[in-house]
Amino acid sequence: MRSNNEPVRIRYKDLANGTKSIYLDTYKSGKRSYEFLKLYLLPEDDDKAKAANAETLQKAEAIKNQRVQEILSGKLKTVKASLEHPASTTTSSKKTARVSKKEKVGSAKTGKSANGKESEVNEVVGAVSGREGHQWKFIDDDGEDRAIDGTIKKHRGRPNKREAVTLRFKNLANGSKSLYFDIYYNGERKYEFLKLYINPEITEADKQNNALVMETAERLKERKMREVVNGETFTDPSDELNQVEKVEEYTSSVIVRSRKMRNGDRSLFLDIYYGKGQRAYESVGLYLRKDDSEEKHKEIWKEAEKKAKERMKALKDGTFEKRVGRRGYKPHGEDPDANVDKYKEYLATKKVKTEIAVAETERKRNSKTKEPVRIRFKELANGNKSVYLSINVNGRRTYDYLRLYLIPEVDAAAREQNKQTMQAVYAIKAQRIMSITNGIAGLKDKSRIKMRLVDWLEIFRDAQVERGRQSARNWVNSVLNAVREHSPNVTLAEMTKEYCNGFMVFLLNDYITYKHTHPSKSTVMNYLKCLKAAFNMAIEEEIMDDNPVLRLRMDVLKGGGTKREYLTVDEVKRLIDTPCKREDIKAAFLFSCFCGLRISDVKSLKWKNIITEGDKTRVEILQYKTKQPLYLPLNKQALRWMPERGSASDEDKVFPTLPSKNYDCIPEWSRAAGISKHVTYHVSRHTFATMELTMGADLYTTSKLLGHTEVRTTQIYAKIINKKKDEAVSLLDSAFEE
Repeated sequence: MRSNNEPVRIRYKDLANGTKSIYLDTYKSGKRSYEFLKLYLLPEDDDKAKAANAETLQKAEAIKNQRVQEILSGKLKTVKASLEHPASTTTSSKKTARVSKKEKVGSAKTGKSANGKESEVNEVVGAVSGREGHQWKFIDDDGEDRAIDGTIKKHRGRPNKREAVTLRFKNLANGSKSLYFDIYYNGERKYEFLKLYINPEITEADKQNNALVMETAERLKERKMREVVNGETFTDPSDELNQVEKVEEYTSSVIVRSRKMRNGDRSLFLDIYYGKGQRAYESVGLYLRKDDSEEKHKEIWKEAEKKAKERMKALKDGTFEKRVGRRGYKPHGEDPDANVDKYKEYLATKKVKTEIAVAETERKRNSKTKEPVRIRFKELANGNKSVYLSINVNGRRTYDYLRLYLIPEVDAAAREQNKQTMQAVYAIKAQRIMSITNGIAGLKDKSRIKMRLVDWLEIFRDAQVERGRQSARNWVNSVLNAVREHSPNVTLAEMTKEYCNGFMVFLLNDYITYKHTHPSKSTVMNYLKCLKAAFNMAIEEEIMDDNPVLRLRMDVLKGGGTKREYLTVDEVKRLIDTPCKREDIKAAFLFSCFCGLRISDVKSLKWKNIITEGDKTRVEILQYKTKQPLYLPLNKQALRWMPERGSASDEDKVFPTLPSKNYDCIPEWSRAAGISKHVTYHVSRHTFATMELTMGADLYTTSKLLGHTEVRTTQIYAKIINKKKDEAVSLLDSAFEE
């Protein structure tokens, strides 16, 4: 807090070039102003700079002592002049007093003001303001209007030489504007902040409040003009000052405002004016989510307005008490604690910002350098960033997931938390680099390598699902069942090439699936791929040294392509003529035979996915397996096996009675039709593909109808068709044999 014996203090402002600008902080009659001396302190790199700075400080001290003497003696360098006072803007919102160039020049020559009164005029000083509705205009001497309508334009350039006091605005971080006086008279310039603020005009109450603030600022400007130009003092309250006080009392209000956050949402808070020039902010704990509807926003805003009315009632009843924020935030307008050194606080804040900037620079630099350990970041769905290490040793890359996260920096607390997180990351990175340098990077966690393989597979499964790979759940569970049957207690330490080779032989010869069959070679290959991925994760976690699956010879698994079972046209006709105990499953199966949809897509098919235009009908869906869109025309045979819609809505399912799993009735139905093949629901999709290719459809068109992402997947069906063609050609031989 400023001492009464020190009305003028020397302050410094850091400039971008490293120098410091010296200015005077003057506090007189309860008001503060600033005077920039155009004196600068240089960085003290040598003795010459130190000597120059010492001389500059002596000049500043001399000017400071001179200002102190002027204040104590009451001597002010002023030139008496007359100021024209327009009619009060409160009398009419549509009247705007204005002094033209011609009138000013005439009054300066004759010594008369605009209203005809005689006065000693050296020069005409001042600007006139008016209000039209809620739009304020500042009128310069040259008659140029500068409008303020929600957005206030800051006047740039030197102030008019004939205008001793200019009302200016400073943009604040919260979107409001602070009003201050730019006082320029007799070659001297200083600034005086009014503690009045113009806020964004979101509501009608904001516009009214801004208008009252502007009226107050105009009256204060006129009073300051008379103080500076005429040397008048205002020790006793006059009628004009009483009006100002009434306006200040009337401006006590509670306004609901919103602030945009980093994630795009808006936080609602109360902007409270109380007392004289006092202001506070209070959070209401309500948020306008960007994904919510407009109706939801209106409901939340009404709830905030209710809380605003409660606080306004407390203001009127005299029971209003200021609330301190959760982090000790003091409402705007309160005097800081006397024991707080604001300069030290500034230095501490600057240090934190510098450290954060250094960390960010290091992060960017780290992404470009060829270090063995590099920091990586991964964007998460909730807006956070996962921090992990990419370790590259001897051409082999592994990843170290640190379970550390950076959160969106919406406030100082979040920035501080991210700073501490990055410090921990840098410490771990340094430790990893030291381990690699000292040649001990190969040492693994011997305690975790004793973990059972089945336990590690469960951890691997959950990690894959958490990353959004839902299909990994079924594959890992299948491998888990096989491992539990082969060697349930085997540990990661026992994972060798010999074990993996024995497990592969077990799968090919002894393992029986839930379908009571041996897994195919392609299925065994997929099981081993799943094991390889699990072992790679164990290497990343520094549990295992290498991956034994990579050393396996899998020649025995090659060339054993999956057999695609399908039905001929005659077999499909027999199924149509044969009854099934579940007619809904029969209809769905035959529907897929004529359109090729998977069972997952048939079960989720809704009536809104069936599009009819004229005599054409098609299906438009997002495939469950590939997550790719599919536009599939439906032929008459497919439409024949679709149930009637009736009164079903768009959200109702086309096949609502299909079970989630059990389709055992299909093999029984096929055997009843005299078909010896192993028929499952997916055979319907193979049947559609082979029938399309047999009827002459090209490979690319068939691939698009099936929704394949790659044409090579469809080529499997082409091989089947080629085999059928060979069989058809060979019939000619038997037909002409003697």
